[in-house]
Amino acid sequence: MSVFLCVLLGVFCVGVVVYPFFKNRYFPNMSFAPMGSVDSTSELDNVLRSIRTLQLEFGMGNISEEAFNRELDQYRDDAATCIQQMEIGRSNELETEVEHEIAIARLRLQDSDDKPVGETEYF
Repeated sequence: MSVFLCVLLGVFCVGVVVYPFFKNRYFPNMSFAPMGSVDSTSELDNVLRSIRTLQLEFGMGNISEEAFNRELDQYRDDAATCIQQMEIGRSNELETEVEHEIAIARLRLQDSDDKPVGETEYF
């Protein structure tokens, strides 16, 4: 019984150590959070880290050139998608800020129209 528990514990330890190396390679798009809530910057960092790892593996001769090119193309597509999501988020933020400034300007204009003729407003 104790031998069985020792073997089971040993397999668990090996699994914990090996898991990070295989997680991105075999399950690159697996995520527990919805796609909209994933931070694009950290996702882009993960893709870039994966590209560097892939280049190192290819440099050491661990993977073939065909596999390298196939995986590199996939990582490039993932990086492009992340960058597009980041740009969409930035443009939405900019639109929101512009709309906010327009609303403030309209309120100021409306307030200045409500003042008597002799008064001036200072900003």
